[in-house]
This record gives sequence, C-alpha cells and structure tokens, in this order.
Amino acid sequence: MTLRPLVLALCLGGSGAAAGAVPAGGYPPDLPPAGAALQAIEQAVQVQAARHGITAEEAGRDRLVAGEYETKLGVDGLQRRVRPADSTYNDWHVGVERAFRLPGKAQLDAELGGRRVEVAEATAGDAAHEAARELLAGWFDWVRGGLEVEEWERQVGLLGQELRVVEKRIQAGDAASLERFATDAALAQARAALAQAKGRRQQAADALAARFQTLALPATAPRLAEPRLPAGDPATWRKDILAHDHALRLARAESRRWQAEVARDSAAQLPDPTVGLQYGQEYSGDEQVVGLSLSVPLPGEARRATARATNAQAEAASAREAAAVRRAGAEANAAYQAVAIAVDVWRQSRAAADAMTRNAASVSKAYAAGESGVNEVLTARRLAVEAALAARLAQANAREAALRLELDAHRLWAVDGAAHDDAP
Repeated sequence: MTLRPLVLALCLGGSGAAAGAVPAGGYPPDLPPAGAALQAIEQAVQVQAARHGITAEEAGRDRLVAGEYETKLGVDGLQRRVRPADSTYNDWHVGVERAFRLPGKAQLDAELGGRRVEVAEATAGDAAHEAARELLAGWFDWVRGGLEVEEWERQVGLLGQELRVVEKRIQAGDAASLERFATDAALAQARAALAQAKGRRQQAADALAARFQTLALPATAPRLAEPRLPAGDPATWRKDILAHDHALRLARAESRRWQAEVARDSAAQLPDPTVGLQYGQEYSGDEQVVGLSLSVPLPGEARRATARATNAQAEAASAREAAAVRRAGAEANAAYQAVAIAVDVWRQSRAAADAMTRNAASVSKAYAAGESGVNEVLTARRLAVEAALAARLAQANAREAALRLELDAHRLWAVDGAAHDDAP
C-alpha cells in the first residue's frame, strides 16, 4: 500500500472516475475543480515531506535486509630480528573476517524494515488527508468571505434605494431632513461592514494561497449547492470513515513497528559471531601460517537496557493505538450527526431570513406610502440582512460539514485509494 502516485485528475461522472472519488450525483459544483484540488494536495509541503520520509525508510529497509556487517580485510607487515645471530626476517600476514547474522535475524530485520516503511506510508497518507481537510476548510473560509461581501453589497444597494425614497419624500414635504441623516448613517455603516467583509475575504484568499500555491481561485465564490442529509444510514458512514481513518492506521502501524522492534532487540541479546581467516609468512618465507578465528561479543547491560527501552516504547505505542481507536469511533459517530444538525440549522435560518426579508420589503413599501417611519425601515433592513447573512453562512457550514463527511469516508478526493486492511 502506498500513497504514490496521487491521481491528479478525476473524470466527473464518467466511466473512468476513480472508485470512491466522486460523490453520488457527480462532483460538487461548489468546490474547486477536482484535478486542481488533488494537485494542490499533492504539492502541499507536508505531503512532499512525507513522501521523502517513505523514500528514506525504503532505503533503511534495504539496509536492514542487506545487514550491517561487512567483510574486513587486514594486512600486517613485520620485521623480526633474532639475536645472537643478528638475523633479520621479513614477516607478513593477511586476513579477512566477517560477522554473520544468526539464523532468524535476517527475517526479523526484513520484517522490521517493512514495518518502518508501513509507518512512513501511513504518515504520508495522514499528511495528504490532513492537507485535503485544510484545503476544504480554507476553501469554505474564502466562500464565507464571498457570501458576506455579496450580502453587504446587496444591503448597500437597498439602503441606497431607501435614501432615494427619503429624498423624494423630503422634496415633497412628507419627511423631515433628520430622516436623511439616519439613512445616510445606516448606509455608511453598511459600507463599512462591506469593507470589513472584503478584508476578511482577502485574508482567507491569502491564507489559502499560502498553503496551496498551485490552486487558482475564481473571481467570485461559487454558487452553493443545497445542503442535504447524507444518503445512507449512519452505520454505513461510520464504517467507511473508520475504514479510511489515516490517524488510526498510523497508530496501528506504529504499534506493529514497535512490536517488530521488540522482537529484533530480543534476538539481539544473543550476539552474532565473527569468523576470520588468516594467512601469513614468517622467517622470510621459511614458515607459512594459516589460521581460523572465531569471536563472540559478551552481551552486557547496554543490550538489556536497549531491550527495556524498546519494550516501553511498544507499550506506549499500544496505548496510543487504543486511544486512537476510541477517538476515531467517537469522531465517526459525531460526523454524521454534525451534518444533520448543520442542515437543520440552515433550514431554520433560511425560513427566518425569508420572513425577515418579506417584512423589510413590507415596511419599505409602507414608508414609501407614508405609513411608517424611516427608523422602522432601517431596523427592518438591518434585521433582514443579519438574518440573510446568517442563513447563507449556515448554508456554507452545512455544505462544508457534508463534504467533510464525504472526504473522511474517501468518497471525495481519495488521495491514496486504499482502505485499511484491518479496519474494524
């Protein structure tokens, strides 16, 4: 299982769509293009760093499989002087030696190397998924900023219309000049709120561009789709989310890795022997020497301390895995409910906004007919824009929650295309 290569394009609704990558009903229209989104995720700094981590651990695995022992070659040159004959002899020795892994250790090393690669792959998958979550959150921050700008632009336009009505009534002698001042003040407040909204939208765009430099933002925010309850029962969603929970997969990979470390350190308590072969000539070649050597290190406290530390790390990894299982289960249970709550909030907010908008229109007509005061109009307009903005933000929140559910279940931007083989 590996993160590489990421799919950089999705066929939207066609037969070539990646399995599980496009939500039912086609790709959401209120998201960036699928290819652009996946490319942005692929190029994220944390994803690239995790990729290099895989490469490093693959090299480490190859090193463990090959073994750390190398053949050593040694050469000695000696000069021997013998008295009283005062004779001088040239002697030399050459030898090779090599340590050998005991039976079973090579298999343990290969297992350990594979577990370390598995951890690196799980880390890369988690990094890609977190990058996708950041992209989704940053995108909707920008979308919400755009919605605020749209609503305050609409409010500025409506207050401009109200100002023209006030001026006509003043000219006709039906209203006092103070009413113009009140309307001017409300219009100035709306323009200030519009400027603040534009600033927040720009900040969201800058933050998104800083994290995902390849993602190009459109000129205006997309039209949001209507939020709906997720199709399917909560149990199915929970199963899919747990099957693709990268943090849970990482915790399990870490636990298995440390179990492999324990097994390897346990085997290391029995040291590996070193075998050597020597050949030499002495007394200027009159004597020839052939030797075979065997040496075995005597295990000391360092090996036992290393084993104790590894056992402690394994226990800690097991505890983290148990915590990850509980956390993943709780988050999976809450994810579906979060969407249901957000959709209900949006529906209630939309109903309130519709009522406030109708009321503001009625009060405005009544003022134009001389049946109400300008303060009542301005109050109604303020309440209407607040309700409309709340409804549109609630819609964005509901859409984000629904798409986050799709993302966590790997039905959207499936960045590694592989489910856990040991999902609960």
